Amino acid sequence: MLGGLGKIRAVEPLFADATPSPRRRCCVHPNHEDTTMRRQSSQWGFSLIETLATMAVIAILAGTALPSLSKMKNRSAVAASHNLLTTGFNTARSLALFENHSTTICPGTPETGCRRDGQWHHGWIVFSDLNGDGRFGADETLLRSEDAFGHGMALLGSANRSVVRFRTDGSAGGSNLTIRFCTGGGAPKAALIMSNTGRSRSAGSGELARMEACPD
Repeated sequence: MLGGLGKIRAVEPLFADATPSPRRRCCVHPNHEDTTMRRQSSQWGFSLIETLATMAVIAILAGTALPSLSKMKNRSAVAASHNLLTTGFNTARSLALFENHSTTICPGTPETGCRRDGQWHHGWIVFSDLNGDGRFGADETLLRSEDAFGHGMALLGSANRSVVRFRTDGSAGGSNLTIRFCTGGGAPKAALIMSNTGRSRSAGSGELARMEACPD
């Protein structure tokens, strides 16, 4: 039966060469990768014009903000100084009331005593004024002292009343005392007003406008 079918041809393989050929690797020009990296770097970075424009914007913003920061710093310094001096006056008055003896506050230092020029920014002292002469003597007790102020601020009071002596009833006698807080020329930034009853208060904006201008 097989003989009737004739000769059987050998079946050729479907694929002439079944062995996979190695994949060719494309040749890359040695400068190709450097060019690609430079292109990506230019996309990710900033150009000189962009950098200069950014610096210009920062400079403008800084120039606008610095004056505001300076004014804020001056206001904070004035408020702190005003509160500190007010505390000094209130302390001197309270000690006169509760210790039942005269107490004096004046611009000056423990070493030099009271100044007579009304310049409170050099510091001030509070002491028990046992003989009531308004001078810090060797036999009198120093109750409080404050050092000189910084911040370029001047605290200017009346030269004809640079010493405040509180009596045992809390009164100070004499005329009202006004101490101006100055950071330059023009109207004072703040002022402390003490009445002859011994009570201290802050000056209002209308009072500040009418006060003697600060020296330049």
